[in-house]
Amino acid sequence: MKHKNTSHQHHEDSGNGTGQYPQEDEFLSVLRAELQEQKVLNDALVQANRSLSKKLKARESCLSQMSWRLGMMDNADMALGQLIRRVLRPGKPVSGTVGWIDGSPPDVGSPHVVVDAIHIRFGVSGGVEVYMKTLVQALLQHEGRARVTLACCEDQVKPLKELFADRVGYRVFSMGWAMRNALRLRNAVLPGTMPIAAQTALISFARLEQEIGADIIHSPVQLFSSGDFLIPGVVNVHDLQHLHFPDFFHESEIEKRNRQYGEAVALADAVIASSEYVRGDIIAHMDVPPHKVHTIPVTWNPEVTEGLERFSVEQARKHYALPDTYAIFPAQFWLHKNHARLVEALAIVRDKAPGYDLNLVFTGNRKHHNGWPQVEKALREHKMHEHVRCLDYVPNEHLAALYKGSLFCVMPSLFEASSYPVIEAQVLGVPAMCSDVTSLPELMLYNAGLLFNPLDPEDIAEKMLRWLRDDEDRLAHARRGRERAVQEHSMDAYTSRLLALYQDIVSS
Repeated sequence: MKHKNTSHQHHEDSGNGTGQYPQEDEFLSVLRAELQEQKVLNDALVQANRSLSKKLKARESCLSQMSWRLGMMDNADMALGQLIRRVLRPGKPVSGTVGWIDGSPPDVGSPHVVVDAIHIRFGVSGGVEVYMKTLVQALLQHEGRARVTLACCEDQVKPLKELFADRVGYRVFSMGWAMRNALRLRNAVLPGTMPIAAQTALISFARLEQEIGADIIHSPVQLFSSGDFLIPGVVNVHDLQHLHFPDFFHESEIEKRNRQYGEAVALADAVIASSEYVRGDIIAHMDVPPHKVHTIPVTWNPEVTEGLERFSVEQARKHYALPDTYAIFPAQFWLHKNHARLVEALAIVRDKAPGYDLNLVFTGNRKHHNGWPQVEKALREHKMHEHVRCLDYVPNEHLAALYKGSLFCVMPSLFEASSYPVIEAQVLGVPAMCSDVTSLPELMLYNAGLLFNPLDPEDIAEKMLRWLRDDEDRLAHARRGRERAVQEHSMDAYTSRLLALYQDIVSS
């Protein structure tokens, strides 16, 4: 019994941790203190991290809000414009942005058209820039049939005057002192290209009729720079590609296009499509009554066809070191242009018919376009670097010589609202073949050219081989293609359709 009591007593002393082992007690006490101090430091560190994170998020939010607000000023202006247009009676004065106007006004009596060129960025806007130029040239080609004023910003005046001189008027919108300084602040905290929406946020079209006697405003770029105009409006909706190939666009870009295109179509009295395919797309996807959407096929850019007078095929061969036998594809390196499959098709052609020594010539800037990496990969995989000439930027005046020096033009695009390359080639008497999708088959009516499946390099190669082997077939298609293009896409036909539309909406 005594042994059990002793053992029990020892167990209790050990459990109490006091009296029997003073050094152990001291160690535990020090350890507890150090742990407590470490906990305090950890808590302080966590709190500091939280505070820093909040500050960083607040700064990020502040910068984001500044950018967002500058970008949304244009949206607010558009919404206000819609409200004004629906509430005020036409002709009621509304204060607008003050700018300056010059250029010799044509004869009074013909429709005075304001072309909204504010969103054009020269050398960047691509086909839309070409369309704006040909639109103005078409309206000016017959003196007295239309008066034209270009709505533009200060930095656009010089390039526009180089194109049109004093044959048109210029309504120049200038930013006020406050906006200039706000944009300078924005650039200081968010360096980069200035958003067009921020530059145009205070533009107003409300007084175009009172200021310059405008009858119509026409936007060739799928949206109006201001929505407060009180005169009839016309807008070109070139395509709804973002609905068919959403993977080619960022989600925010899709949302922006849906909103901006929807607003423009709602404001316009008439919507122009360049093909029946696009017209059907607009009606189906934008809830627009069919009578509001008009198909007016594009015309070719006269700068291209007239360039042959100043820059010959021989000069082009020497200047660009062109191969003897080539097909041409003049297009920017966007993903939907489908260059990579064309490179693969060329590899098939060269494998099956090496004796023809067919090459490809591409134009278009390789920088800043999302399709170039795929093209570069295809060139590497199929070992086609020596057989594909990439010319980058080519002046319009040189294009005709490049077309005429080619065996044929090939357009493998996955999506086109129309096609300037196909039309330009046809007008110049150059055979053209293209994809059998979207609007492109309309350009090949009456057996004007060949069609192929753009997703099948074997089919593309088969059509290319056909024209390599059959000169008579190739040239017969070229003749029919030219006849069709001249009839459907001439400047006269385009201008007549456009003026008839203007007359309809002004009279109604």
